[in-house]
Amino acid sequence: MSQMETRETKTRKKPGPVPGAPTRKYNVLLEEELGEWAKRQPGGLSELVRRLIREERQRKEAE
Repeated sequence: MSQMETRETKTRKKPGPVPGAPTRKYNVLLEEELGEWAKRQPGGLSELVRRLIREERQRKEAE
């Protein structure tokens, strides 16, 4: 390995936290067909779940 390759490897940054609100992983059990459909939605499964929970929370707070 050349010096250039070694230097590039040492300066490589580690992936950091994703910008935005702090998040935590939760397990959700879904039927396979429903989960696969949700993954194909804009933003994927996680974004769909976050949006639906946010909307339901707002709906409940407005009651």
